[in-house]
Amino acid sequence: MASSCAHLRWNREWLSGTVVASHDAEPEHRAHRSLWAGLAYLLTQPGRLRQGDEAVAGNHVVLAVASRGPFVLLAHLQRGLIAVRMGQRVQAGEVVAACGNSRNSTQPHDHLHAMDSLDWQHARGLPIAFRRPDGSGAHLPSEREIVQT
Repeated sequence: MASSCAHLRWNREWLSGTVVASHDAEPEHRAHRSLWAGLAYLLTQPGRLRQGDEAVAGNHVVLAVASRGPFVLLAHLQRGLIAVRMGQRVQAGEVVAACGNSRNSTQPHDHLHAMDSLDWQHARGLPIAFRRPDGSGAHLPSEREIVQT
């Protein structure tokens, strides 16, 4: 199933990382956009949560910004379209993966999460600031804000 999202490029000049985790075995599923489909999806949520981190993140890549973190998770990626491998150093402009809709996802989207640990159950989320497209400085997006890159 093709995704409506583009390929994810690691295009932040101020951020590079090393691939420290990757999973690429989950199928892409249909978007859950209607009320009834969404309700059925929500009813199966507890089962996915009990299955662990990969059942939630789906196909994913984790980058270590430095050897002991922070770490950046890119989740819900499209199966078969992860373009990086374990131990690879990712630089600005490299394609990392294709946006997808795998596992705990209701529609294709880019899920980006910064954290202080690889222990997902106990990791603390960290703020992410993006460089403005015009280069005028950093911007910390608000909840539900769409970030244009």
